[in-house]
This record gives sequence, structure tokens and C-alpha cells, in this order.
Amino acid sequence: MKVYCIRQKSTGLFIPRFKTGQRRGGSHLEPSNEREPRVFHNALAARAFLSSWLQGIHKHDTYIDMDGVQDDGVSIVPQPHRKKDDMEIVEFECVSNFVYVVAGNDYPDCVFKTETDALAYCNQRSSELNTPKIYWRYYAMGLK
Repeated sequence: MKVYCIRQKSTGLFIPRFKTGQRRGGSHLEPSNEREPRVFHNALAARAFLSSWLQGIHKHDTYIDMDGVQDDGVSIVPQPHRKKDDMEIVEFECVSNFVYVVAGNDYPDCVFKTETDALAYCNQRSSELNTPKIYWRYYAMGLK
């Protein structure tokens, strides 16, 4: 699975993920190593965020006009230090932190990197031996 992050070229720092519990305010973030990088699941989402972020900090304004009517709006505070040519979208390939242990009657037999390979091996062993006394299955094991 591919994911995308936004990196500042000059420093090598990434736009960080939100603080725990925070869901809004991405325009206030600055590249840092305080937290893990913010992850986008497609390049389009990363480009949209970067485009909005480059405009500046988005501030929610509430005011009451002369007739006493409340009005809400958004103003953008430019951030001159944010430069488009200094930012890049970086693609990463996520790899699984699992291995699949195949066992016959719960006695470990072998280990596979993918679930597909483990299932194929179980099916192969079941058809080769053709005996109901041995039950082949696989278990996903997390790596640390």
C-alpha cells in the first residue's frame, strides 16, 4: 500500500500528524520532528493539503454586523516563509509487520511473508497428503 507525506526539502522535516484529539487546524502545522509525519492515503489528498497549507494559516472569524446579525467567515493569514519550491510530496510503500506461520495440527512447519503464499501452501499440503487427520492452517504473527 502506498502512502504520502509532505516534506520540506531544505530541512528534511515532515508536516507532522495532528496532536492527539485534534482534528482541525492543519494550516497551523509547521514541518517538525515533534511527532510522526502526517500520512495521506493518496497523492491527490496530499496535493490538496499542500496547496491549502501554502496559502497560509486559515482563521475562523465570527463577527456581528451593524444589524446585529452574526456572520462567520474564514480569513487567511499569509505565511511568507512557506515556499512551494521548498516542499515535496514523498511516496512511501507500507510493508506488513506480519509473518504467517503455517502449521499442520498446530505443529509449525514453515513461515511466509504474505497471507496469499501461506494459504496456497496450506492448500497444497492438504491436497498432497489427502488425509483428514492433518489440518493445515496459518497464523498471522506480528513482528516487533
